Amino acid sequence: MAEEGFTAEEIDTSRPHPARMYDYYLGGQDNYEVDRSSPSGAYVRSSTSVPGYRRRRTRTRSPVRSPPTSGSRTWTTTRSSACTTDALPAGSHLILSHGTADFDDGGDDRTSTAVKVYKSSTANLTVRTQAQIAAFFKGFDLLEPGLVQPSFWRPDRPVPDDPTLRRLGGYCGVGVRP
Repeated sequence: MAEEGFTAEEIDTSRPHPARMYDYYLGGQDNYEVDRSSPSGAYVRSSTSVPGYRRRRTRTRSPVRSPPTSGSRTWTTTRSSACTTDALPAGSHLILSHGTADFDDGGDDRTSTAVKVYKSSTANLTVRTQAQIAAFFKGFDLLEPGLVQPSFWRPDRPVPDDPTLRRLGGYCGVGVRP
């Protein structure tokens, strides 16, 4: 790995990568044809996921703004749910968003479809229930409003009564180490 990041030769462009696919979903430019033309890309293009991804990204900004207003000056970022939080000192914040199938309708298989299409990428997609996600906050005090869908975490303005927002497959929360 180069000091500035990966060299072009080190990037696997033979298989889609979840971060690059997400970049594509959000309309970004840091993706390759393999990310756009993958089964995942086809799934997203044929569904209502793109507006959902964009709304979820926008709404996740509310929890991220919380620590700066509380005096926190140290940030640690991870994209892995396998990280350990035991070493974090008192006053540390854990900001987490995670996918779920909790909001899928009875006959809706969009999450299971997403899980299947991600199997063709370099990493699998894991979804969890609200209780399973809440377990990541063990040893932290959850800030109000708790573990909720991103659109409902301290919104800046009233949340529109939009069925798409209420079906976004994710939770987010902010916890503080006492």
